[in-house]
Amino acid sequence: MAVSKDNPEVGTGHEGVEGNERADREAKKVTEGQHVNRRANFGMLTKELPASKSATLQKFKRQAKERNQRTFRNLARYERISKIEPQAPSPAFRQLSRKLTRGQTSIIAQMRTGHIPLKSYLHRFKLAESPLCQSCGIEPETVTHYLKTCSAYEKERRELRRELGREVEVGLELLGEEKNVRKVLRYIARTGRFQETHENLDAEEDTG
Repeated sequence: MAVSKDNPEVGTGHEGVEGNERADREAKKVTEGQHVNRRANFGMLTKELPASKSATLQKFKRQAKERNQRTFRNLARYERISKIEPQAPSPAFRQLSRKLTRGQTSIIAQMRTGHIPLKSYLHRFKLAESPLCQSCGIEPETVTHYLKTCSAYEKERRELRRELGREVEVGLELLGEEKNVRKVLRYIARTGRFQETHENLDAEEDTG
């Protein structure tokens, strides 16, 4: 059939076929900006698509990680650990410990948590008469005192500072840094403070 100049819809090939005529009308609405609800047309198809196993697994892992983080942040030791490792809980310490001996991992983990046989901790459980440092007798023997300020280990601390370099301060943060944890282990070994409870704490010199 020839196309009529007066009626451009005549002769499209869809005339008289209800489904085709409806398609033509919908197409015309879209071109005129009258129909934008695509979801109404394809909603049923979208809902029937099966969930991706990969996407489901990723969602499960994300939810589990979020639960673990909320639980960890409610722990009493969270504030302390977060200063050492801001992204905790994370696999960073587990990865770090793979390069250390069992004894080295143990002492670093104890220093990170504060659950370590120093006088301040032992005194809390009545395992020591006084919390004062057994080496200098000036301050409670905490991890921070032992690592940063105890005058009895000034010589060993100077060596630690030399290994760290001028731009790095001695502090708890070193316990979460893979590049510096071996330097801390050498400091611990040089002081001999944990010789009775931990053996073989010395670490080889860094090659990198």
